[in-house]
Amino acid sequence: MKKGLIIGLKLASLILAFVTYSALQSLYFYPQSYHITAASEGWLALVTLVGLALIYWLYRLGLRGENAWHFNLAPHWDWRRLLMALGGFILIVFASATMLGLLGHGNSANQQALDTIERHGQKRLFAIMVVLIAPICEELIFRGLLFNLSFSRPSRWHTGFNLVLSGLVFGYLHDPTFSPYLWVYVVLGIILAGVYLKTRDVRYSILVHMAYNALGFI
Repeated sequence: MKKGLIIGLKLASLILAFVTYSALQSLYFYPQSYHITAASEGWLALVTLVGLALIYWLYRLGLRGENAWHFNLAPHWDWRRLLMALGGFILIVFASATMLGLLGHGNSANQQALDTIERHGQKRLFAIMVVLIAPICEELIFRGLLFNLSFSRPSRWHTGFNLVLSGLVFGYLHDPTFSPYLWVYVVLGIILAGVYLKTRDVRYSILVHMAYNALGFI
């Protein structure tokens, strides 16, 4: 009974975090719909900070109980894990370039939608969402909260299962049309999950995700 309640609360936290992220995306991608101007961006920044704080709090809340994997323990920064993150970044760039090369020219439906949003929205707000806010939210949700829900005891089976689960969920939500590009996002999600598992700290997968998304603006 108690275990079922804990799982229910973790699932509710995951849903709440995703709804919060979706609301932030809407504000940044469609500012004209909410009459967001330069004069009101202070309020947007405040709402963003509250949303990010809520998602991070939900993530930390899920670690207060059983945390056999020792996620998010201090100290948070060291050179060994920074090198792991660098390796993850190199791998994610190589993997995406290789898979996109095999698929040929063109973009996924997700990328086409983002290109349309960028053309018709505010480019600065779009870049802030894609490079900064989205990586934070997506790593806390798809790695942090999702792993809080599905991880229990350390084992090879749980490691493999959660790597694949994280990649599949990440891939589907980026390409729900099940196009061939779905597998690009699945692989990217698995690599980011691997960074989180190797470092045991979501900050490193966030850094890798930010750096990868920033490449699209270079």
